[in-house]
Amino acid sequence: MPPADSELMTEVRDGLIERLAVLFERYQTMLFNFFLRLTGNRAVSEDLVQEVFMRVLKYRSGFQGDGRFGDIDVTLPANAKASVRMKTEQGEIYTDFDMVMTSSSARFERSERGDRERYRISFDRPVVGAINGGGPEISLTTFSGNIYIRKGK
Repeated sequence: MPPADSELMTEVRDGLIERLAVLFERYQTMLFNFFLRLTGNRAVSEDLVQEVFMRVLKYRSGFQGDGRFGDIDVTLPANAKASVRMKTEQGEIYTDFDMVMTSSSARFERSERGDRERYRISFDRPVVGAINGGGPEISLTTFSGNIYIRKGK
């Protein structure tokens, strides 16, 4: 069985830098495709993938090993009022709060290329939930992890 991401990252944190190559092989294609969809530019996407792994290397000492890669875990006071915009491509959303949930609509972006105008339509549809009637907006986005919004005591 191949080693888990957290096991590999723990080894990288502890000085076995060569183990980062396994994570790179595991995630480079997924990251590249994500950035390519985001930017539409292959060269920029390749640079962004490299930047991700350079940052992993730079900040490896802060890795704690608890939680899954990509998970977002937030605890808010029980009386917090917020409008939370949440999006996860491959995970689930969990909360202790009673939220009134809605979905956002498609986004249209105008771009001009040459002599033509083009519109890009995004159907990413994040879920929006109101905590205790709503309030300031909080945006939580992850690609491969779960989102946890916990109610504090």
